[in-house]
Amino acid sequence: GTYNKETGKYDKPDRAKMAKEAADREEASGDRRSRPGFDAMLDEHVLCTAPVAFIARNSTQLVSKHTFNARYNPSTARMKIATRYKDDAAKYVISLPFGKIERVDGLCYHPGDSASIIEGKANMWAKPPIEPLDEVPKIFLDHVKYLIPNEVERELLLNWLAHCVQKPMIKLMFAMLIVDDKGGTGKSWFGYLMRVILGDANVLLIGEDDKIGEKFNAERLNKAFTFIHEALPGGKGNIVHTLRSAITEDTVWIEPKGVDNFKAENRTNIMAATNFANALKIPKDDRRWAVVTGTTDKRFCDDLGVATPKTVAYYNQLFACIGTPSEPGPEARRV
Repeated sequence: GTYNKETGKYDKPDRAKMAKEAADREEASGDRRSRPGFDAMLDEHVLCTAPVAFIARNSTQLVSKHTFNARYNPSTARMKIATRYKDDAAKYVISLPFGKIERVDGLCYHPGDSASIIEGKANMWAKPPIEPLDEVPKIFLDHVKYLIPNEVERELLLNWLAHCVQKPMIKLMFAMLIVDDKGGTGKSWFGYLMRVILGDANVLLIGEDDKIGEKFNAERLNKAFTFIHEALPGGKGNIVHTLRSAITEDTVWIEPKGVDNFKAENRTNIMAATNFANALKIPKDDRRWAVVTGTTDKRFCDDLGVATPKTVAYYNQLFACIGTPSEPGPEARRV
């Protein structure tokens, strides 16, 4: 107990108060002997306060509190901390004093900017692992010339794609649509090429079986480029109506699972391909879409339009030369 000079006696110790003070000290510092790797984990994450979510430094994905608990509750369960935190790692980390984990006020998306924190917000741009190759992209230019016969439309397509790469922070106010009446001509190749150039994390590819309205809203966060592989007539939802705001608005509401809805910067440029001229019902006065006409036959097909061995070899080379997002090929580097 504590000695009381006035009474000349020792007062009884306040054990409840002592226990609380000890618990508070453990909450602040933790018992390092019982939390292997936990402090290292804190260094590898950033805590966003609006919306409340965690961000791994080696990723641009938001980690909800539920997911964070699933990963790290086994650690907090072994730590000498207050009982209320043992099965809620997210709540425990949020309660830690400033300096234990880096915090940001929100999220931003600045493609091409290498800074990880911009004006107190986490920059969710992921730099792609590609280095330019100072050579002429002959395969690319040859394919574009074959695929888009009209010279004016071909120049428009090239300029549009160049802008997506050279000035990703300046959003284009119109989307690009390639229309032809043949499948397998290599329209979708542009989506895969741009994924290699801009990086897998920054590109969204949408297939014909995806519900564009749902998938686009769920996954369009932090995307510099979106490619719709096959727009079908009478497909799942009115694409023109669904994508109106995504094409022209500079912000968009995001509704991720396990994280509160929030407004995010919209930097994505949209490109689509279709084999059907009536796939998208675009009004004549709609300035959100530029439509270019594709070729009428597969490359090197026979007189009946059937693929030949030369056709197969051509498209095999076309896709192989761009490589993958993690290992960009020489042609993607040239482009």
